[in-house]
Amino acid sequence: MGEQLLEAALKALADKLEETGQDVNVQDLLNMVTKHACAAAVAAMASGWVPGAAGAIVSGVGTAFVISLYVRLGKALGVKLSKGLIRAVASVVAAEVASYLAVSIVGVTALSLFPGLGSLGASAISAISNFAFVYISALIYVKMLDMLMGGNGSIDHVDDEAVKAAAAAAAASTDMKKAMAEARRGFKEAKQSGEMDRANVDAEPMDDV
Repeated sequence: MGEQLLEAALKALADKLEETGQDVNVQDLLNMVTKHACAAAVAAMASGWVPGAAGAIVSGVGTAFVISLYVRLGKALGVKLSKGLIRAVASVVAAEVASYLAVSIVGVTALSLFPGLGSLGASAISAISNFAFVYISALIYVKMLDMLMGGNGSIDHVDDEAVKAAAAAAAASTDMKKAMAEARRGFKEAKQSGEMDRANVDAEPMDDV
């Protein structure tokens, strides 16, 4: 199968940070992404059972966990962004990823209009879509940081508009088809390993940002 996109992106960023003396555990970061993606999937499964409302909720559920993940990744990597900028970056990335997942999200709305008949299918689609949404958003965020990282392992020299532009560029350069296939494999592995059943992540750790 070869090295996966997210792992490769994290390793590239870790190599850059390690040149500045910062120790980065790539496996810990991969686990962090999976934990948040699983938590988003579990939260979204509930929304898939709500007749008519699920499709409107799905992207909001995923975005909350993306913001949570961005905060925690930033702390682990020594990157500090303001609350407003984290939300702005998440919004830029969400627009790109959600457009790729649009068919699934539209499917949730259609299926959940028919309680009993469609809610089970809507729940499953919600879970997979939100897992992929968080997973791919993490990949784009890591690529964005790699683009912006200076020689001292910091992005403090970069203004907010440049950060948002880099987020858009990172999203545009991402092979969404490959990223989605990778996310689907991750979802399947998380279910088989029991990680999905253990998912429990606070979606809004913004107080100390």
